[in-house]
Amino acid sequence: MSNEDKTEPAEPAASEAPKAPATKTRKRKKTKGPALQVVPMRRGLACDSATAPTRKQAEAVYDAGFRTWFRYVDRVLADPDKDKRWPINLTRPELAMLLDVGFDVGLVQYYSTGYESQERGARLCGAYGEQLGSIASANARRLGVPQGVTIFCDAEDWIRLPSKLHGFQYLNRWSAANVAAGDEPGLYYGANMGNERAEFFTGADLYGLPRFRAYWKSMGYCPHMPRRGPTMVQAPPVKVAGLELDPNVITLDGKWLSSRYRFKVIRAA
Repeated sequence: MSNEDKTEPAEPAASEAPKAPATKTRKRKKTKGPALQVVPMRRGLACDSATAPTRKQAEAVYDAGFRTWFRYVDRVLADPDKDKRWPINLTRPELAMLLDVGFDVGLVQYYSTGYESQERGARLCGAYGEQLGSIASANARRLGVPQGVTIFCDAEDWIRLPSKLHGFQYLNRWSAANVAAGDEPGLYYGANMGNERAEFFTGADLYGLPRFRAYWKSMGYCPHMPRRGPTMVQAPPVKVAGLELDPNVITLDGKWLSSRYRFKVIRAA
């Protein structure tokens, strides 16, 4: 019932005392959503998608055996209650729904690519990486996510980087900004991690990056990660309940026995 609606008082009978009129119905206050906590990942099936599922779709994906869902945080400061950009960024209502269904939720920032033009490729430098790393964490706070969550930096299609140095600077300052904001950076590494002169990043290059402690391998051709290996591996897309998503397998990487590190996800408290 709206603020303008009210119940008209009944006409009193001759033998009855007059009844007081009903009061106006108040609007319901918005709930803040579930309390959130940051916890170590659990091994098993995960998925990632560029679109937001309906509750019915999320329940079907859960019934199919998936237990962690990775969704995007934006490259610009985003309204946590609205999904306005493509790919559709995670919102607080969607986050609350996924947690209520039973999922852990992981975060990844949608990639910046040098594929479209040489000019854009040149933007993938240190300053731009620092900017986007800070924005990734800021968007996580806007969602109500506590500090300490792992946010994956999506690195792929860097086909027109002016040089490999641009990529190093971008990744190093992205991760530094993410750590400065209190979070833990992870790296999603995909195809075309280099320029047209075939200056592709090697597995040793990626392993040698400071601060990145979790590696997520895409379904495309990727370099082998020495000594550590990926902690999550992506498979070709599938459709569940009409929703296209990428399956992933979360496991323990090759440094598990020495570092005891697991990347961090969001779970309802």
